[in-house]
Amino acid sequence: MPRYLRRIIFAFFLIFFCIAAPTIVLYTAGFRYDFQEGLVTRTGVLSLATLPRGASISLDDVAVDEVTPYIFKHIIPGTYTLGFSKTDYHAWNDEVEIKEGLTTTIRDLLLFKQASPELLFQQDVSRVAPNADGSLVLYTVEEKNERALHLFETTTSKDTTLFTYPTTTDASEMTLDWSAGSSYFLFADLPAKKIAVYDASGTALSSLQEMEAPDYLSWHPSDDRILSAVHEDAIKQLDVSSRSGNKEVLVSAADSTQILLDASILSFVDNGTYTELRQQIGSTQTLIALLPRSAYTIALRQGNYLVLTNDNSGFILLDIAARQPILLEGRGTLFDWLAEESSLLWSDGYELNLYTPSSHTTTFLLRQSDAIEYLAWDPTGHAVLFATSSTLSAFDRAIHATNRQITTLLEGGNLERVWISESGKEGYFFGAINSVTGFYHLPLR
Repeated sequence: MPRYLRRIIFAFFLIFFCIAAPTIVLYTAGFRYDFQEGLVTRTGVLSLATLPRGASISLDDVAVDEVTPYIFKHIIPGTYTLGFSKTDYHAWNDEVEIKEGLTTTIRDLLLFKQASPELLFQQDVSRVAPNADGSLVLYTVEEKNERALHLFETTTSKDTTLFTYPTTTDASEMTLDWSAGSSYFLFADLPAKKIAVYDASGTALSSLQEMEAPDYLSWHPSDDRILSAVHEDAIKQLDVSSRSGNKEVLVSAADSTQILLDASILSFVDNGTYTELRQQIGSTQTLIALLPRSAYTIALRQGNYLVLTNDNSGFILLDIAARQPILLEGRGTLFDWLAEESSLLWSDGYELNLYTPSSHTTTFLLRQSDAIEYLAWDPTGHAVLFATSSTLSAFDRAIHATNRQITTLLEGGNLERVWISESGKEGYFFGAINSVTGFYHLPLR
């Protein structure tokens, strides 16, 4: 081979190497040529995961032949329209920004079922009280001058009439309340002197049927067996699991502002300037906090955390074990607690807000014009469910892309009471759809 030809071949391979080697290095490092911008740029990564898995993916309205979970390893930086879709589920769409050399992660994004509500049975009721996991529902029915108490099983649609009695009292004066673990429930119509305690199977606890009518009754906040009865001269605890209905006098001078809390008693005392919150353990009484002067009730309790509400729609969040117990003050009427992360969700009826005690941070979630009448965490903690009088919606807790997404699960109904199952997969409500009033089931996930 002639020398000049060898030199040409050598020069060709040298030039090819000088071009190809950096190109290969840049390519493996995630660099690509951006034809729109006309330059080489470092790509980004998009990691996607949904609940449930198997959702189809689209980018800029173009279907991708992949399903979640999936990782796009080399995407030119920019803003894309991202979409997820799955048969029988609500679609999800939003804009997502991909940045150079960074991984954009969308994980645990909840997709909710697209379904029509199922009428479990048609019935007009005066009061409704579901248990903690939504599987059992107490309700009362008014007919002429009689009131009937029913127990309804949502999973089997079994309806049991527990008793009927004559009454002229208003339904709003009744107490329908489940114990802490939903093993028992209480019915109390104190003006009519009607008190009944049942276990979750609907069996009456006969030893408690003749109990002396107290000023009011309430379940212990954590012990499933204990019912507290406040009388004029004493607060008593009743062990409803005991056949004899054991009674223990806790204090000799009862006060309507005293609340039994585990092994202690909380008292609200008006000193003329403030309302003192005191805690009594045995014979020792301690001042917990000085509160703005008002009448308070415990709206929510989780461990050492208490949410106190007053008559002016105000609330105070306290940690009764902390040196500085008052954590948050605001206006709110609806509350729910995410125990796994110790986060408080609350609403004043129009705004949704989130407070995290560990970081003392408050996050505004949304505001809307229609009054919010129900709110709850999805058990995963990834979404919030809220209802107005006519709609049920799910709201992303996290900003997965550009915005938090609201998914309308039900609209056009008349919702009077809403609750979800412990798993978060089933929704229930009492209300009317197309003028048909009754109990409905709505699949959620």
